[in-house]
Amino acid sequence: MYGPPEGEKIARDAFLFGLISFILVGNTLIILAYKKTLRLRTSSNVFIVSLAVSDLLIGAIAVPLYLVTLREGYSVNHLLTKTFMSLDIFSGTASVFHLMSVTVDKYIAISKPFLHHRLPVKSYHFTLGVVWALSILLSSLHFALTSRISKNFPLYTLSTVFLLALFVISLVNALIFKITKSLIHSNVEPAGEANVTRANERRKIRREIKTASTLLVISGVFFITWLPHLVGAFVFTYCFPCNLALVDIGRIGACIKCLQYSNSALNPFVYAFRDAEMRRAIRILIGSCRNLVQPRTRPSIVISSSLTQPT
Repeated sequence: MYGPPEGEKIARDAFLFGLISFILVGNTLIILAYKKTLRLRTSSNVFIVSLAVSDLLIGAIAVPLYLVTLREGYSVNHLLTKTFMSLDIFSGTASVFHLMSVTVDKYIAISKPFLHHRLPVKSYHFTLGVVWALSILLSSLHFALTSRISKNFPLYTLSTVFLLALFVISLVNALIFKITKSLIHSNVEPAGEANVTRANERRKIRREIKTASTLLVISGVFFITWLPHLVGAFVFTYCFPCNLALVDIGRIGACIKCLQYSNSALNPFVYAFRDAEMRRAIRILIGSCRNLVQPRTRPSIVISSSLTQPT
């Protein structure tokens, strides 16, 4: 535990409380938009909503526990620290596995649209079951292992998952944009009633390409927010104390950890700005909430002067 000035602690805690609020509100809007909007209830969006659920868990459980451990200290309460680390592994690996699932799903949608259209809903549910089961398994292993064995388990687990995600997402995104480039330079636009079906398929592919570009932005945000945390974790583990005072190590560690958690707050905003249908659904939800909060004013009754004056 590091001991910065009290004013710095207050500013840090205020930032974390604000981050929790953004994570909870943003991902709740994504989930409600999916639930309330029929057009958003596609098989592919099941992954997006499940990712929002995993991000919601980060804001509801992981970040508050991190705030408590910063206040209490990692060595004060062993059970609290181990619980926090296990839940951090669970939420972190769930987010990474969801991103990989979304990326592969969009690749199939663009490269083989007819196959993607015929995929049963059960295949999506099975994939999500595997994602959540792996996350629970890895977090449970850390909680069950002894302190000596599990000391570097979170570092090795998240590093392995991150590098796997880096390889899979980078490779699949490269293949997606290779297909995108070939589609842009493909045949001219179809014309005539005989090509209406082909035109519809082209419009569908364009929508998938736009979704894939959104996925690229989300993947980029993910790597930018997660990479400093993993690099810092390796440096502080194998180069400690790195010629830095404990207070400075604590500051750097808190900053890169907050940067990692900020990924869960940024994802909903990326969806809202990149997906017109999602943006429209969220706008309707916010409008409905505003109408519920604002008090309804009764219309005033105006009595005509001609009715009040004697004849």
